[in-house]
Amino acid sequence: MFCQSDVFGKRRVLRTASPFFGNSRSPVAGECGRVIDRAAVCGYTAFRMLHRVQTVAPAKINLGLEVFPRRADGYHDIAGIFTTVAVADRLTVCRSPEKGCSVSCPGMVLPPDNTIVRAYKAFCVLTGISEGVDVHLEKHIPAGGGLGGGSSDASSFIQSMDILFGTHLDQSSLNEISAQVGSDVFFFTRALYSGKSDFTAVCEGRGEKITEIQGRKDFSVLLVFPNVNVSTKEAYG
Repeated sequence: MFCQSDVFGKRRVLRTASPFFGNSRSPVAGECGRVIDRAAVCGYTAFRMLHRVQTVAPAKINLGLEVFPRRADGYHDIAGIFTTVAVADRLTVCRSPEKGCSVSCPGMVLPPDNTIVRAYKAFCVLTGISEGVDVHLEKHIPAGGGLGGGSSDASSFIQSMDILFGTHLDQSSLNEISAQVGSDVFFFTRALYSGKSDFTAVCEGRGEKITEIQGRKDFSVLLVFPNVNVSTKEAYG
């Protein structure tokens, strides 16, 4: 199912924050179907060079959100509590002989300058990687519903690229790429990097100041999407 070739040596293994593949510690698959588990974020395990990585991109909900006036740089400061939920997109990222980043998404027309393409460009600038990739995106998170689908897709894509090319990005480097894609990408990057099946945090600044907190377990949330799309730009004003 997955291709492999030469051993490239020791590399860090990705652990993500999602129960969507049935194993909350191991939702990233690669190297002949082996599920990759970053059991210790700072640990290294030898793997063969990957040609394809599959992962998920969880949605989030805002348990509280305050948006402050626009800053001089065009962003808004925020203060909010975000938590991941068990709704997720699926991504497959493959090496490609063609340059650039090609994204296919059945049932949805993505703009040319989508979050995955922006993340690819920022990743290449930071790492010096020039190899092309093909991305297949299976959407389950409704667009325009405030669930952060585009930002989560970008975050999962960035960390998939880190696995695919063995770049060993630390949290600071992941944040540097996130900053060039979108403010919600910070939260999803931290959530995925944490390796937890659910992740809750207070988010401040433009979204880059993240303080993890204990999520509540004493209530449930029903998500209803009435086919009304509201863009982030419109919502923030």
